[in-house]
Amino acid sequence: MKFFNFSLSTLLVLISTCKVSGNPAPDPSVALLANPVLQLEATPSASASPDDRAWDFRLYKSHKCSGSAKNFTGSGTTDCRSDISGSISGFIRVDVDPRCDIMLYKDKKCSKGDSIGSIAYDTADTCTASRKKKKIKSFRVTCF
Repeated sequence: MKFFNFSLSTLLVLISTCKVSGNPAPDPSVALLANPVLQLEATPSASASPDDRAWDFRLYKSHKCSGSAKNFTGSGTTDCRSDISGSISGFIRVDVDPRCDIMLYKDKKCSKGDSIGSIAYDTADTCTASRKKKKIKSFRVTCF
């Protein structure tokens, strides 16, 4: 099944073309057949792959997010990353695609039982302390 992206003006032309042609309901396929200009404007939508989904967050030494931040930015799913230097216990979400989750861990191996926080698109963009103010030593991003 293909989905098409139409601009608002194109959609209005589709609807009006269907109404003029006497169709009881707006049928975009009939309008496309009747109007070759619309055929050129309709393009299949390209759904972004999980590798194109962007994420961005900041880590802080203080659980109050004071002092300098270490920024982490990327796109798509990552393996476990332990390139976090120093003692980190606070974070701020900058931007996370709705289809990505960032898990924070207290060990350097991203062990499931050692998760101490997560960042998602709906996480507040204010300072958040890791659970029990544990030190963040690694993270993993999963996008779907």
